[in-house]
Amino acid sequence: MPVIDILEIAKQGLNTNREALQTTSNNIANVNTPGYSRQKAIIQTVEQHPQGQLRMNGVELKQVIRVHDGFVRNQILEEAKNFGATSAKADGLRRMESLVHNDGYRIADLVNGFFNDFRELSVNPEMNTLLTNISFSAEAASNGFKGMHEAMTGLKHDLDQQIDVQVMEVNTLAKEIAGLNSSIAQFKARGEAPLELLDRRDVALKAMADKVGFQLTRDEHDNANITAGGIGTLVNGQNVSELVVMRTPAREGKPAGSVDIFVKEGEGLRRVTNHLDKGSIGGMLNVRDKVIDPSMRHLDAAAYQFVKTVNEVHKQGVGRDGIGNRELFADIQQVEGAAAMVGLSRDVKGNSEAIAVGMTPGAKGDNRVALRIADIQNMALVSDDPGKLNSDEKVSMDGSVAPKSIDGRQTLNETLNGLVGSIAVQTEHEDQILRHQEAILSQLQNYEKSVSGVNLDEEAISLVQYQTAFNASAKAMKVGDELLQTILSLR
Repeated sequence: MPVIDILEIAKQGLNTNREALQTTSNNIANVNTPGYSRQKAIIQTVEQHPQGQLRMNGVELKQVIRVHDGFVRNQILEEAKNFGATSAKADGLRRMESLVHNDGYRIADLVNGFFNDFRELSVNPEMNTLLTNISFSAEAASNGFKGMHEAMTGLKHDLDQQIDVQVMEVNTLAKEIAGLNSSIAQFKARGEAPLELLDRRDVALKAMADKVGFQLTRDEHDNANITAGGIGTLVNGQNVSELVVMRTPAREGKPAGSVDIFVKEGEGLRRVTNHLDKGSIGGMLNVRDKVIDPSMRHLDAAAYQFVKTVNEVHKQGVGRDGIGNRELFADIQQVEGAAAMVGLSRDVKGNSEAIAVGMTPGAKGDNRVALRIADIQNMALVSDDPGKLNSDEKVSMDGSVAPKSIDGRQTLNETLNGLVGSIAVQTEHEDQILRHQEAILSQLQNYEKSVSGVNLDEEAISLVQYQTAFNASAKAMKVGDELLQTILSLR
């Protein structure tokens, strides 16, 4: 082997181990960088080329690769979508549970107080002071329904605002991913490995998975293409179609004013709300549309039947002033929004003499109306399916009391307590799913960290290994230089 070959091999060793040391140093520097994947220098022997009867070997750095498991990364993205949805749903349910627990039991107590006041009046129909108590308890029950309706509406609006913010963050991430697609393509076109950019794109994809469900595909240029909800293209290479939040008219059982999400397609919009079932956005939509809206319909049904039934009985009686056919509560024409409309009628408000006790004007001891209204407390009025109400049903005045829970109906107490219990069960169930989902995601992330994360002990060993090889290559170059000087000094 010519002396010059010794110098060349030594130079290759110096350069290769210097670059390996640089890679190791970069790993150590990024040990605490979120989303950083450990890099590894791939070193190989230089391909041998015949040179007469002698052959020169050497070493070269083939490439620096990113150590990661693509399959596990995809699993993490899927589980992040599920965890985001479960976390948001559990949080929303906990807020809903607190709301209905306080307001639901409060309404039940107020409604029971109203019926108990009528029951007391039926025992003492001549006591005028009891009429004032009924006026107060009727007003209190009305305010209870209104307060719970207002609290649920406020929670819905808060979720809509959070959804709006999350959508804006998704759009920002989509632009970032499209920009990274462009930069990665430019690096690859120059034959360079964009390792840090690939890490940044993975971090952005994980952040998006926390917020919204999407389908990820990669094309021949390694672009990360994203389809929102499986139907609307959000990122296509370097192009972005933003999500748009709009309030829409009532449809499909959803009240007017609910936030809907659309994706831009050319000059038009495509609604994707019903397809976004994952990520925190999917979880909040689920709580809003499948928990709060049905609960509000349930509350409206209870309020509607409460007002309707009491009024039907009250109209058949007469007040202290001898006038009959008057409603105790203001008439409500529809179930939707009934809880927000409960209130005393104009005849009764401020005039307790208009409250009916009996059915015959001037008849002392006539307590028939008071007794019938008190009995409503135990009547099965509210359908367990608020969508199947029959507003044409009439209340019998023959003294009979409908049995509880007949034909799928419940008493007011049952329906209000059932609402509280139902939300509590859903909350507990979702908390269990959240704990399970958190364990799965944590296990996958720990595994990924064991593969892609930086281990300082391993990097320290690599530093010593590459440093020793670098020093040995330097010594080989020194020996080669001395040999060359010896040859040149010969005459």
